[in-house]
Amino acid sequence: YNTDVIYQNCLSRLQRTFMSFNIMTTVKDTLKYLSTLKNSSVIMVISIDLFEEIWPRIEKMNQVESIYILSPDGEKEEILEQGHQKVKGVFTRVESIASSLNRSTKVFRQEALTMS
Repeated sequence: YNTDVIYQNCLSRLQRTFMSFNIMTTVKDTLKYLSTLKNSSVIMVISIDLFEEIWPRIEKMNQVESIYILSPDGEKEEILEQGHQKVKGVFTRVESIASSLNRSTKVFRQEALTMS
């Protein structure tokens, strides 16, 4: 199976889950985008390499609601032991992130409906 096809399928799943979906490949572009948000928050799906570089800069940003980390080597223990509250998980596969995000958004929608 071609990895590009798998990647595109996962992106399609994520796009169906969220109203807005942006792909950024550099720390600079990500920080620039986050700085434009005023009354919105984001859920980030990022690689372990990008997380290590960007975390000190986004740790206290209110715009960042939660972070899902993709780590093909499964380096999760170190990240999770550090107790980053915004980190919702470290995953070895994009499909796992998509499934977790789908579950989380369903719970969020149910809670939002209950509060209305």
